[in-house]
Amino acid sequence: MIVLQRETLKKVRLEHQMTLEAVAKKINVSTPFYWQIENGKRGLSYELAYRIAAVFSLKPDDLFFDDVLTNDLQNGKETKNDKSQSNK
Repeated sequence: MIVLQRETLKKVRLEHQMTLEAVAKKINVSTPFYWQIENGKRGLSYELAYRIAAVFSLKPDDLFFDDVLTNDLQNGKETKNDKSQSNK
């Protein structure tokens, strides 16, 4: 499941002057379902993340992957999840 950067997705949608309804229709989900995604109330599959990113001509990583996590992984730092996994 993909973790969403809420502000990023909403910002991109507004920059493209699109409504919730318009994006929902393009990705073939209901408006309330898309609202839940955009507001972090619902996770999403990579397939759905890909479809959302395609609406804005972006890659899913541009919308959904946390830059802090990316930097930590590139710098060899353990994440909270990595630490909890290694303690098992």
